[in-house]
Amino acid sequence: IGFSFDVPAIVTDVGGLPETVLNKKTGYVVKPCDSEKIAEAIINFYKKNMYKEFVKNIRRDRRRFTWSNYLRILERLL
Repeated sequence: IGFSFDVPAIVTDVGGLPETVLNKKTGYVVKPCDSEKIAEAIINFYKKNMYKEFVKNIRRDRRRFTWSNYLRILERLL
């Protein structure tokens, strides 16, 4: 949902989250249960002014999450 509104994400490396967020391209993926790494990612995001770069990459990458792409993948499985 965030990507559809051009919002970068900071996620932990659990479940399907790392498959969605491309580390250092559309957001940050950090170790779970590591508050220091989460804080470091937030600080890096603002200090390095990554918003514009991440949004550019999100706009390029979000095609993966369209319904037409999802259907194309399902059709290949059939």
